[in-house]
Amino acid sequence: MATADFAIGDRVHMWNSATQQLDLEGSVSQVLDSELSYGSMVLPAGSVGISSILDASQTWWVSPEHLSFMLRKMPVQSPPTPQRKTAEKPPMGDEEIPDLSRATTNPWPGFLGMDKEKEEDPFAKALGMVSQFFGGFGSRSGLDSKAKAEDEEDAAGQLKASADSQTPSVTQTPATEFAEGDPLEVWNYETREWEEGGTVKQVLASAVSAGDVQLPAGSILISFAGLFKWLTPDVIAFAVRKSTLGLSDRQPSASGSRPQSASGSRQPSPSRSRQPSPSGSRQSSSSVPSGDRQPSPDRQPSPDSQPSPDKQSLSVPAVTPSSLQDSDALPQTPAPLPGACTLALPIDSQPSTAPGTASQSPMATPRGHCASGGLKDPPPYDRRLQRLLIVGPGFGRELNPQQGQMLEAAGYQIRWLFDLPNPEMVGFPMMQYLPTIQQAIGEYQPHLLACASKGGAYVTAAWQAGIWSGPTLFINRHPNLTYLPKGMTVVLAHGSNDEFYKNRREDLEALMRSGSDNRCWLYYTANSGLLGRGYTRQGDMHNMESLKHWDCLPRLVDAALSVEGPETQMMRSWRSMLTQERLEAEAWLGYTPGLRRLWQSKDQKGMDEEILFQVPPTSEEYEKVAAIFRAQPAVARAYADMNPGMWNHVSIVKIERVENGMQEDGSAEPYYKALQRGIENQGVPFQPGLHTRWAFHGSSAVDSIVSNPISGFQPLMSGTRSNALWGPGSYFARDAKYVYDGGFCNCQMDGSKQILLCLLMNGFVCLGDPEHKGVLPMRQGRHRYNSSVDSLSNPEIFVTQSPGAAYPAYVITFS
Repeated sequence: MATADFAIGDRVHMWNSATQQLDLEGSVSQVLDSELSYGSMVLPAGSVGISSILDASQTWWVSPEHLSFMLRKMPVQSPPTPQRKTAEKPPMGDEEIPDLSRATTNPWPGFLGMDKEKEEDPFAKALGMVSQFFGGFGSRSGLDSKAKAEDEEDAAGQLKASADSQTPSVTQTPATEFAEGDPLEVWNYETREWEEGGTVKQVLASAVSAGDVQLPAGSILISFAGLFKWLTPDVIAFAVRKSTLGLSDRQPSASGSRPQSASGSRQPSPSRSRQPSPSGSRQSSSSVPSGDRQPSPDRQPSPDSQPSPDKQSLSVPAVTPSSLQDSDALPQTPAPLPGACTLALPIDSQPSTAPGTASQSPMATPRGHCASGGLKDPPPYDRRLQRLLIVGPGFGRELNPQQGQMLEAAGYQIRWLFDLPNPEMVGFPMMQYLPTIQQAIGEYQPHLLACASKGGAYVTAAWQAGIWSGPTLFINRHPNLTYLPKGMTVVLAHGSNDEFYKNRREDLEALMRSGSDNRCWLYYTANSGLLGRGYTRQGDMHNMESLKHWDCLPRLVDAALSVEGPETQMMRSWRSMLTQERLEAEAWLGYTPGLRRLWQSKDQKGMDEEILFQVPPTSEEYEKVAAIFRAQPAVARAYADMNPGMWNHVSIVKIERVENGMQEDGSAEPYYKALQRGIENQGVPFQPGLHTRWAFHGSSAVDSIVSNPISGFQPLMSGTRSNALWGPGSYFARDAKYVYDGGFCNCQMDGSKQILLCLLMNGFVCLGDPEHKGVLPMRQGRHRYNSSVDSLSNPEIFVTQSPGAAYPAYVITFS
């Protein structure tokens, strides 16, 4: 069967590997007439995209050579006789949307998975309908059949009781405030916010039936981020609400990313969230809770019952009476409903920017005002709400107690698994102890599973047994950790001087690439190059001493739990090393090549003979640049800090702005745009302030750097003065004082010194290495890292390998 045999809208049967038959029903959503690239994957021309009819959240692609045995067109059936005539609906998107108001029988008998031979109570059928349309689709992992039956019976009873008390007529048209085309806000339970971008596509005026599935009158079909879902009247009040903004301001981006408000910031929810109650919790005999922070497990969803890690979910969970007695210290969530209602938003199945559409990230605007384009706020997050389950063996609570104490002091809810023996004994019966871990996971419902050293053997076994598939933190790579499961978030911490588990850096990097893109991250420490007879920084040994400094271990936990991805979250945490005054000054200058709003050259083009223009000492620009120059870090420096009190008395002689239009137009801006495209092609939003930053550079060739018409920095000729401790390239320091202490400033005849404040376009960074030789490791697919640093926990040195990766914006002369 050839590609020409298929057309958009055709109903097909797909190959089912479980039954070894062509019995999975779907419809053709796309037929490629040309090659299409999705990140590192290339779909050949003629590929056919298949999606389910009731849920457009996933697309299965079949290449042309597999069409003959993977797909089969379904015979054309006569359309069902409609109950009533309705006006023809306009198209609602690229996907085919079923109009259930016209259906009298189930047009897709095998899709809904209902057992027609089994006679059910009408309320049980209604409950099954809710499960089908809101992501339940069958049994929930982690619950045995008896518990499942009890849950369904209880929920059906609640639904029936509610119906008996209200006794609505199934044919009566309920009063609804929604109409077709109404813009909506959709509740996101993970971020505890209302999100813009939803639209009402259809409103049922009367009850309809599709086989065994019934939709009551007043149900609405909504569109959100490329998905279509039915909401029944008892769900609507908890899941959506009318939006007050204009529809044009809330359309979801072509990239499929979660919509935001017109101002670019998320709208906070007026409701409150629930705080875990310490009462009513069951405790395993093999685990010990930390303090009084034990939550009630009967109110927490099982990790196995939650949506796939590959998707972000908007859900309203079930509630128990004990949850109504929670503290008022935290924001509330909307009132829940019987049976979880889930809207799954895939984040891995589509590219970050759809083919043929414009990028949604900030672009370089050389003549625009970029001061207001500061870094966006991170999603809401509270350490006090996060439950950590720690595998005791190997974590060293007695031999290395500081690590556990750090996590407890950070505010997490913690439970330890102590009653587990050393798994590295010969012939150890691992399967005998997995039920202990499974019981602890089922009772405690952790958000993250953490282990260290020999404890990694238990976690890898739990993966293989299907006991755990949530975020995981490894300290030390255990020999059993040979691959990373797809769809999981994993953070691995390892040191180059580990005396027990010796691993080459390239092997660790290959291991992280085996997992899902942007979901797995390696925190690695290693020795710098030799300076004299020693190292400026040293890699960790087995106990990983660096985790105890700068709040590193808790930040790794935050990274593993972040919805932005672990690498982005760790880079965001670096900003906590800077003072608020410096962050505000940097935000005023902006993080994109766009300072021409301040230029004084003719037409602000930077083509004058004069390149350096003195900034007036009374101007706000002078104040901001001086604040960045004088700023001390908010934490202790890793390197020797000579006479820190003296720095407060340094006198600035003058600040000169560099207006070199040829260098910015021909080097900085092209590199910025290429960097932006490269990061977005990896499925990550480009964020100025994370992927760009302000840094200092010292050199005796200041005049040459600022006046060069092509590129001021020459990475291939740099780094020789200090023997390229972190690899060859142009070196930049986070703090001006580091450049001064190291003697890198340009000395003038009058005794004053000069330093450059530069806009650095760092992109994704890796740990530097003297052996890199100007070529950095692969990050994912065909993409390499963009720059390197001296530390992934608290970087103070940045090294670039491209001439256009930095623009010298200011020359500061001081004494």
